[in-house]
Amino acid sequence: EREREMGNCKSGSGSGSADRGTRARGAAKSVPLQQAHPAWASENPVTRDDILKKRKEFWDTAPAFEGRREIWDALKAACETTDHSLAQAILDSAGVRLPEGLLTGAYDELGNHYQVPMYCITFPSNMVEKAPVSAEKPAQSVSVPSVTPADAVPIKIRLSVGADISVAVSLQETAGQIKARVHEQARVDMARMLVVFCGQRVDDHVTLQDLGVVKNDVVQVFVFSKVG
Repeated sequence: EREREMGNCKSGSGSGSADRGTRARGAAKSVPLQQAHPAWASENPVTRDDILKKRKEFWDTAPAFEGRREIWDALKAACETTDHSLAQAILDSAGVRLPEGLLTGAYDELGNHYQVPMYCITFPSNMVEKAPVSAEKPAQSVSVPSVTPADAVPIKIRLSVGADISVAVSLQETAGQIKARVHEQARVDMARMLVVFCGQRVDDHVTLQDLGVVKNDVVQVFVFSKVG
């Protein structure tokens, strides 16, 4: 029976991916890395700490996408240095090609396509010093729902640490409730978890049905050593 995991599904451009389907374009040309990064703005107010946390989550999970780890490592190093010449040298040594001179769309020598989100490259133009009080939400208690036999769908929760968890779930369950299941069985703080399906980070409110989860699918939960 099939298992769908991060490396077996294409991921969208919003969260980063490596795609083998556009090799011709990657092999066609490469231009030097642009010195100025495109400006961008976040949809919601974010602090520097918010962006740094998102960057850590992305780079911790990026090697699980399709593509080569050494290319992801080179892209990370190029994103993190403020020395343009060093960034270009890193990319050149790894054989990374940039058709538009931007780290948001890169190719390796085999034609695999790598997409890096803007928040990993530069900070948004509307970053705030401290999150507004109105944007802060109280912690919510998420409980594990009961599942009737008629609604039960067997899936596997694959943890980045520890053993897999085989459970029967309802497709109406949310990613937040998947975290609650992990907390109940593995005693892991929910604030340290990141749910990923088919290479995509999943927000707590998204249901398994929204994701297209079916019988015997694999949902991955990355557990971080600390929050922030």
